Amino acid sequence: MTIAQLNLLAAIGAIDGQSSARLGRVLEVEKSTLSRDLKRMEQLGWIRSGPSESGRGRSLLVTAAGARLLTEARPAWEKAQRSAQSRLGQGAFAQLRQVLRPPGA
Repeated sequence: MTIAQLNLLAAIGAIDGQSSARLGRVLEVEKSTLSRDLKRMEQLGWIRSGPSESGRGRSLLVTAAGARLLTEARPAWEKAQRSAQSRLGQGAFAQLRQVLRPPGA
């Protein structure tokens, strides 16, 4: 799993049923890159897609395997966050998180 895939999986898990178009806008990911990553993640069984409620586009859902993967990855992610905060300092770390926050979050 790449960091980009982990980020996508976490975002899909946070808002099950969102469209890939909305996910791309929120995460500011280029359409072809997003499509390629989502296709691979679906092949691996981490997500599934289906028709959206509106009938336009596809909605994305985390599978049980994807949810397990998120649970398993969480300790490593938390360790990386603590390491970054320790290296950068509390103030710089908070500023970085603010800069990296998706629009509207």
